[in-house]
Amino acid sequence: MEKTSITYLKQGRKKKLKILFILLMTIILSFYALNRGAAIIAPKEVLQTLLGKSEEISNITIWNIRLPRIIGGLIVGAGLGVAGNIMQTCLGNPLASPSTLGIPSAAAFEQI
Repeated sequence: MEKTSITYLKQGRKKKLKILFILLMTIILSFYALNRGAAIIAPKEVLQTLLGKSEEISNITIWNIRLPRIIGGLIVGAGLGVAGNIMQTCLGNPLASPSTLGIPSAAAFEQI
């Protein structure tokens, strides 16, 4: 193979490893967020709750409070990432930000 194709394959492997690392960290930090809060729940009890084998207080805390917060954060983060990518692609500027398009000014605009 040519030198450029070998370099391309190495870059592809690096990107896959980065994505795998980010996914792994997301899972680890999500599990950490399930454990921490006003009422600290032991990791063993979190696993039991996710499997449906725990007491009622843990069920309510995890399923009604913490898990929706984590899922909401992941969805909002993904949405912001997609919006930033679209903005940078449409403008052809890798440093594009909302202020480039005047979005903060429009948000602060007050109609009289």
